[in-house]
Amino acid sequence: MDKKTLHFNSARAIDGFKDKMISTANDLLNEYYAEIHNQMRTTSGREGLEKLTEIEENIIKCRVIGNARAIMDSYGTGSAMDKDNPYLDEYMNSELWNDLRSGYTIVGRSQGRYKNIYGATDYSTGSMAGSDVEGITGVQQPSYAFQNAETWFFGGNRVNEILSLVIKEYFRGIAQYFEYR
Repeated sequence: MDKKTLHFNSARAIDGFKDKMISTANDLLNEYYAEIHNQMRTTSGREGLEKLTEIEENIIKCRVIGNARAIMDSYGTGSAMDKDNPYLDEYMNSELWNDLRSGYTIVGRSQGRYKNIYGATDYSTGSMAGSDVEGITGVQQPSYAFQNAETWFFGGNRVNEILSLVIKEYFRGIAQYFEYR
């Protein structure tokens, strides 16, 4: 007669831990998304947000992605924009930036085709080339939606607090992965 022994089913435990971490990461992503979404000032900014979860080789990547409208909502536009935008320099040195724009004020473009901030081709008559058009296009004050959410969410240890609780809870239930046979 064989004696029963205690076995730890590590494969099942690992799968259980992965499932718990994926679920927790998605919960955190939803919370982070909601925090950004609720601080957006414009409908187009809110509509420009997207949640993305990727799992590659046991690495869970969750992020909130904002299209151009969401970024403009958060960082502002024209002369009212937040000059500390970490992507502003890249944008100003791209083909999307109006080469007649020497500062932050929005000015009219030269006559011809150009790529707008969405990457689509547009056409300018050139009638306002180099002239301040902020009275026509309007400017937007920054909502700081992304910046405030990052400060609260990451700077305030929200992620660490949640993960610590979830990991403690997981290990409290570790007995379910032991089998006596």
